[in-house]
Amino acid sequence: MNWRDLNRKAMKDVHRQFQIPAVYLSHSGGIPIPVYVRLHRKADQTNGYSEFDFGMAANVTTMVDSIIFEASSVEDFVLTSAHVIFSEDEAYITGASFPERRGYIRVEVSAMSKVDIARLLDEVDVSTPEWSEIFPIGLTDQ
Repeated sequence: MNWRDLNRKAMKDVHRQFQIPAVYLSHSGGIPIPVYVRLHRKADQTNGYSEFDFGMAANVTTMVDSIIFEASSVEDFVLTSAHVIFSEDEAYITGASFPERRGYIRVEVSAMSKVDIARLLDEVDVSTPEWSEIFPIGLTDQ
């Protein structure tokens, strides 16, 4: 087993350990795809400062949320402006997608407001099996 194989296995182990069930939805009329993803909240360095210049950190960092998909779960492609729903209180809209790396795709995301989440969920049938890990069947009132 070479280094790349070991690295790919390690990434798979990390993904399995920290995965969160979600539903990927291209649009409100789209087909819901159950996925297991990792949600990352990162500090993005700006203005040319390195990560070791902590004195001005509050002035140079911004929070950039991203979601890590297993590439095979989304057929190696994540659409821009799609939805990733974790619960009735937490969902994200996808933005820039980075190329597949070691079997995973990182996508920048923006949090949806609770009002926007409620509107989206009103337009879809969350009682189908694809939603069962997020909304257990029998507990939905939609």
